[in-house]
Amino acid sequence: MSINFKVLIGVVLSSLVLLPGVLIFGYILINRTIPPSSGELSNSLVQNDVKIYTDANGIAYISSVSEEDAMRALGFQHAKERLFQMEVMRRVAAGRLSEVVGAEALPVDKLFRTIGLARIVERDYPKLNDTTKQVLQAYSEGVNIVLNEYGSRFAPELNLFPEEVELWKPEDSFLISKLVGWTLNLSWWTDAAYIDLANKLGADAVEAIIPQFDENKKMTIPKGKVADVSPAISMVEVDRSFRKMFGLDGTQVGSNNWVVSPAKSASNKAMIANDPHLAVLHPNLWYFTVISAREFSAAGFTIPGAPGVVIGKNDVMAWGYTNVMADDCDFYYETIDSSGKKYLFDGEWKDFEVIEEKIVVKDSTDVELEILINHRGPVINNIRPNTLLHYEKPASSTITMRWTGFEFSDEPGAILKVNRSRNIAEFIEAVEGFKLPGQNFMFADSAGNIGYLCAARLPIRKDKFPTYIYDGSKSQNDWSGFVPYKKMPRIINPATNYLASANNKVMKDFEYHISNIWEPDSRIRRINQFLDRDTTFSVNDFEIMQNDIKSVYAEDFVPKIIEIFSNVEVTDKNLKTVLELLRQWDYEMEAESQTPAIFSVFKMKMLENLFLDEMGETYLKEYTFMTNISHRILQEYFNGRTSEWIDDKDSDELENFKDIVKKSLVDAVIWLEQNYGKNPSGWQWGKLHKLKFTHPFSQGAEILSPLFDIGPFEVSGDGTTLSNTEFSFNTPYDVKVVASMRMIYDFSARDIIKIALPTGQSGHFNSENYDNLTEGWIKGQYIDVNCSTDDFENNNYELFVLKRGN
Repeated sequence: MSINFKVLIGVVLSSLVLLPGVLIFGYILINRTIPPSSGELSNSLVQNDVKIYTDANGIAYISSVSEEDAMRALGFQHAKERLFQMEVMRRVAAGRLSEVVGAEALPVDKLFRTIGLARIVERDYPKLNDTTKQVLQAYSEGVNIVLNEYGSRFAPELNLFPEEVELWKPEDSFLISKLVGWTLNLSWWTDAAYIDLANKLGADAVEAIIPQFDENKKMTIPKGKVADVSPAISMVEVDRSFRKMFGLDGTQVGSNNWVVSPAKSASNKAMIANDPHLAVLHPNLWYFTVISAREFSAAGFTIPGAPGVVIGKNDVMAWGYTNVMADDCDFYYETIDSSGKKYLFDGEWKDFEVIEEKIVVKDSTDVELEILINHRGPVINNIRPNTLLHYEKPASSTITMRWTGFEFSDEPGAILKVNRSRNIAEFIEAVEGFKLPGQNFMFADSAGNIGYLCAARLPIRKDKFPTYIYDGSKSQNDWSGFVPYKKMPRIINPATNYLASANNKVMKDFEYHISNIWEPDSRIRRINQFLDRDTTFSVNDFEIMQNDIKSVYAEDFVPKIIEIFSNVEVTDKNLKTVLELLRQWDYEMEAESQTPAIFSVFKMKMLENLFLDEMGETYLKEYTFMTNISHRILQEYFNGRTSEWIDDKDSDELENFKDIVKKSLVDAVIWLEQNYGKNPSGWQWGKLHKLKFTHPFSQGAEILSPLFDIGPFEVSGDGTTLSNTEFSFNTPYDVKVVASMRMIYDFSARDIIKIALPTGQSGHFNSENYDNLTEGWIKGQYIDVNCSTDDFENNNYELFVLKRGN
């Protein structure tokens, strides 16, 4: 069992909601704490008056004389609308959640204390350049204006925490950037799972379920039991529980982005589109802001807790990105001495660095945590769930972890340079500083140039395609540096007149190892189907693409399923109906259609029939947790890859792949009959496939769900469609990943950005802007944000003025 983090944030509420009148009091309390969108406030930190306009959609427009005041206003606005989100992110990253939640949060605190994001920030903040520090300082001052003037009133959830919110420090924003980098770091999950499976089933069996790339060297697993990887599996379990706690439990965290040159644009100007696919999160990660200052103007999606526009545009450049899916982490098993404080390295005993941490725990005694660190990174053995999985004994191996996030990098500074870039050369130089998480930058400029940059810190390893745990006693297993930025994949103004990425393998033949956890190629193939056409594209075309629900993944499979049944005498009425529906299917994953439900349940049954008999339920969940791995291995098997897994070990008969396919479709029909009735007319995809934006508070007290949550909604698509609505094979069929925002920008309309957000801008449930954008996002609609100063200053928007104080 995993940690029951459904009560983690709501543990305080779980007892309070039983008291008479608490909900009424809470309603009155929260109703009184909606932050004002109009008025004025004087503060001595403000150098010149700053105007903050808010339109009917909750979009904020900041008009300032200086960049520093603009960043103060951004910090002020973030804290005003998203203080609870910012405070929880800060506490998680620092390993200080137990202080306000209690012992249930201890595993999460141990995880982040061990990784040491706060130690990294303490070490590296002094290394930031003065300009970055000034911006971080100004932003923190804006946050603190809210805290000093209003306290935590604008975040009613924080009123139930036992401590006052501490003032924001510049280092806290640096810390938030590191946390974002950690949440998009996934490659180590598969490393741990593969070795764990190999220890149980053997290397050959695991190699048969690792997806391959034709042009790559075969992925291999070391023969024999390598090491006890239970510390890594436990760390994975704790990390997943942390993500689940905040609604981050999807694994196809990726995105779509594409850009076309004027030659393929109906407007004769470059156009760009981006829709990051992130785990369902509420409040949303993004806060859209337009910033206008004399020496700084940018508009786009910001992250509460940090300054700068992460994805968006300035007067010259526009940019967006997708996850590289970089393999940026490795595990090592160490040889240690009897004291446990030394490790063997090239025949010599080296001292671990020993760090003693104290974790303060609400309503309990403090917990002392000893952290051992060598030249690669920390020992992870002390990160354990409250309830162990299939590991009940102490680990027999000491495991350390190396991650590129332990190296110095300055993402806040890189983002600010991107915001200020005035041409391609400056943009390329700015992106060089962006290392974590690895991102595929797509960009365009007002002159019609388009380009792609791979921005990531890629380790150089002796093994080009690593998927295992290394012997830490040998220096030959260490990284020998990082791939130079100039050698990373880069394309400027291609002959195709377009560029696109969708977490796919971006370079067929690349000198260095990037990843083996790329997404199935269905999304990038679908993008190319659109953009390869000999035509020009409009903004409306891009809207259609971002909301496209055709699965070319299903289009590959279904004809083969039908062919397998071509010589089978089918007598079951519903199975006949299912086969006919599959024959007629246009591969659109419509919520109102039964066929997507049939296909999706079929995939689940295929995985069970292929792997359950040998893996068992626990290991099957471990293997299928990374949804893209499961999708890709099914794809390979359908394309003819042979495997020892095809035979059912519980059956006396030798099976072949066709037998598994036939059994899986029959099993899917039976499952649908049992759960949704005998009549296939009631098997619509939307009845299975639902989306709900769940606030952390309501996870601890379901009675609060109607107040805090948005949904559920029956939705189309799945994890293989451009409109990504991924569900987990471990918890089918609830949506876990969506387009966290959608952005389209055409340089012919210089001031207009078309956007869509799945929830509102405000984090306050009683605000008009809490869920006002959800319906439009569900329907595939967009709002036009006009970034012109004349527009927002002359419209009848609400106005809040941060005035220069004495």
